[in-house]
Amino acid sequence: MKHKPYLLLLPAIVLTSAISLLASAQTRVFSGYGYIVDCSVDAPDNLVVTASDDGDLTFSWDAAEFNDCDATAADHYRLQIRYNDGTLIREYSSVSGTEKTVALRTLQRNRSYKFHVRAVASDDTETTWSDYKLFRTKPKKPSHVTITALSGHAVRATWQNVARSQNLRYYQVVVRRNNNVVYRKNVRIGLRKARTGLIVRHLRPATTYKFKVRAVATSTVSGPFKLVNFTTPTE
Repeated sequence: MKHKPYLLLLPAIVLTSAISLLASAQTRVFSGYGYIVDCSVDAPDNLVVTASDDGDLTFSWDAAEFNDCDATAADHYRLQIRYNDGTLIREYSSVSGTEKTVALRTLQRNRSYKFHVRAVASDDTETTWSDYKLFRTKPKKPSHVTITALSGHAVRATWQNVARSQNLRYYQVVVRRNNNVVYRKNVRIGLRKARTGLIVRHLRPATTYKFKVRAVATSTVSGPFKLVNFTTPTE
């Protein structure tokens, strides 16, 4: 009977030891002693869209590193292209590097889009999605250009509007005689109609000119020039 107090203290000692071990384990977890606390990695950043001369688009971004995880580098990336309203257009689920080139025909001309990416490690650990990068595809060349002589000094030039022309900033018109620019104009009227155009004045009779027009969507996105030669009548 004299030993009973010591027996009653034994469960309390075991419980205290368990709590002590748990606290020690938690300390090791939060101190990083061989334990992974949080394998989250920053999403890829510095997203860029570059258009080639033929209009193909290259999407690029900075590499993501899984420094707090078993894998230290991304195994591949996922890329999504969406309309600005969020509608998914294209998804590439296994991009091996930090860029992806997409043919312009994959998307619609003269339209606004956005894209984002996320990195995936070899153990399928994923980063969050990056912020969206907005971009716009190049417009097509204006088509069906018609030059009508009004006199030896003036012509009327018209063309068919490109798709979604109501969203353009303007059409850029350049007229050259030989290698000299003799006329330059930005056309902002008639963008919601089927055709638009302008009158080019102060020309010389019986002279050949080069008429160039292109659609300008933004300060950095323009379509290719459409070139037409014409000769003013003799007076």
